[in-house]
Amino acid sequence: MVRRRAVTGIVAAVGIALAATYGLALAQGWGGHGGPGHGDRVLGLLARAGGVSGSTIKSAFQSKAATLKSDFQALHTAKQNLINCLIGGNASSCSTQISAYETAQQTIESDKISIWQGIFSDPSFKASQAQSTWQSLQSLEQQKHALLKGIFGSSNGSNAAPAGGPQS
Repeated sequence: MVRRRAVTGIVAAVGIALAATYGLALAQGWGGHGGPGHGDRVLGLLARAGGVSGSTIKSAFQSKAATLKSDFQALHTAKQNLINCLIGGNASSCSTQISAYETAQQTIESDKISIWQGIFSDPSFKASQAQSTWQSLQSLEQQKHALLKGIFGSSNGSNAAPAGGPQS
């Protein structure tokens, strides 16, 4: 009975966490093609902390929209080709598709980073404010990892309940 309650509690907590995360993602938008994507959110936050306006960031990405759209299309095509190869029954012969996919990923990341580089090179950017925000984010990330380690135990693969947790 105690074990069932513990499992139910964990499932409920995970469900709430997923709902909250999904809700935040929907509230902020997915980034889309031609705008900062999920992986760029930290850079966007740091740029904003450094005094760069949201409209400046949006404008920088919109000015390269054609390039980014082409990059996203190439990545999508390369991913589809890779998946088709992998599930085609001869996965060991997919080195060409893997290479094309890796190249497409590198190209899009390189193009996005060059846009961010331009944004951070703007004379209005205040590096000290962004650095302070970055240090705070890193501290919060460490706190989050410590909290999760306390909840789920060490990362050594053990399923032991944390101290004070439910025992069955």
